[in-house]
Amino acid sequence: MHVFLISVVAVISMIIIYHLVSHQSAQKTTGTLILAAQHPTNKAMSYAMAQLSSQFKVDPAMLNSTLIANVWGHGVMVFEFIIPEAKIDSAISTQIALENELNRYAQQEKIVGYQANSQPFKVTDFWQEQPKQGAKWHIDVAYLINEATNEYVRDITKLNNA
Repeated sequence: MHVFLISVVAVISMIIIYHLVSHQSAQKTTGTLILAAQHPTNKAMSYAMAQLSSQFKVDPAMLNSTLIANVWGHGVMVFEFIIPEAKIDSAISTQIALENELNRYAQQEKIVGYQANSQPFKVTDFWQEQPKQGAKWHIDVAYLINEATNEYVRDITKLNNA
């Protein structure tokens, strides 16, 4: 009986250790993937901001992004940029111009997306908090590097068109 209890405790301990190690390994891998996607996205956004400097009053070298909330699932590579000051007359035309510049950078740097997509960047959200007060602009940029991000963009597009 004593040997049986020791065996059960040993098996339970091994299962717990296995789950802890695999969880840490998965988190490390996910972190590496995020950084691998975030770096080119930040560089593309810096390039685009420099090209659109008459509209965006931001030092491209100071741009930084954060991964959007991970409510859509793991592997969705969409990053939010907060721009403190911008002179934007038309949000729609500026969003289109921004996306064009992001993809022009991708073409110059030979960055391709999932399944050799030649336009790997998509602006998925573009809005200003409290517009009457001239507040910050929030811009979400998807780096279409995997199926999860492609699915996210398809879902967002459907929601926006509904």
